[in-house]
Amino acid sequence: MMGVCGRNDRRLWIVGAGQIAIFALLTLLFAGSPLRAQSARSAATPAPPATDPLAAPFTFDVASIKPGNPNTRPGNGGFLATGLRITNLPLDLIVLSAYYPPNAGNKLIGMPAWTSKENYSIDARIDEASAPAWLKLNPRQWQIAGRPMLQKLLAERCKLVVHPVPGQVDGYALVIGKSGSRLQPAHPHESYPDGVKNFDPEGGKILNVTASDSNIVTFFNVLIPDLANLIGGMSGSIVADQTSLSGRYDFTIRRQQIPVDAEGKRLSDPQPSDFWDLSGTGLEIRPAKIASENLVIDHIERPSPN
Repeated sequence: MMGVCGRNDRRLWIVGAGQIAIFALLTLLFAGSPLRAQSARSAATPAPPATDPLAAPFTFDVASIKPGNPNTRPGNGGFLATGLRITNLPLDLIVLSAYYPPNAGNKLIGMPAWTSKENYSIDARIDEASAPAWLKLNPRQWQIAGRPMLQKLLAERCKLVVHPVPGQVDGYALVIGKSGSRLQPAHPHESYPDGVKNFDPEGGKILNVTASDSNIVTFFNVLIPDLANLIGGMSGSIVADQTSLSGRYDFTIRRQQIPVDAEGKRLSDPQPSDFWDLSGTGLEIRPAKIASENLVIDHIERPSPN
């Protein structure tokens, strides 16, 4: 597609496929509901209710944007307890992350080619007045509250002006199969077996393996949209939750071997079902057109000096 940044389908935060629990946590650190992009001339979004923990007026006290090293492998980044830290990432990926969570299929339209070649590092600290309220948020909420701040920073330092347009991507839908859901609702204050790890910031847990079967993965107190994100991220696909299941659940799924062809070579285009067996849950993964949103770049400049 002309006018689309050559690497705009990359994900900002990339992690290895070897550790599911680590991947799950890092994905959630940069996840959350996509925020609609706003032009510098658009009206502000109405403030959320005062009881909302995200209602506090979070701002950066000090923010530094410095050129990175294009000859060095890109690093990581994200919102932390102290603010925002991004290390040596191309500017196009930084812009994409300012508006959308990873693995959502969003694209940048009209992004100049230089933004995919020039790396930058950002170090921004939450101001003293809003720091106490910021520390009360969990990592998922940091991403939701932090994206507007990163958008504002890019508008100020890069003169970034954008507007969103609707889009559609080829992906998969996580749905309830004909036999119905076999997920077990999670119980408050349930006890967990030894070896569980945190899966999400609100109490979801994951047990990667069992003594009897190294391909079994057990989840406790997990949201189904987070399961869809995990399935999509591990297979490099867009997977949208279309189950309408809003609770938290306990369930077990089977992680299948990396799919290969008859000659033992890894498949070039594996499907999510090649990685995961969901038959025990009553859920299915089906090919689908997924509604998305793309970001049109009306104007962008190299960051102004610190």
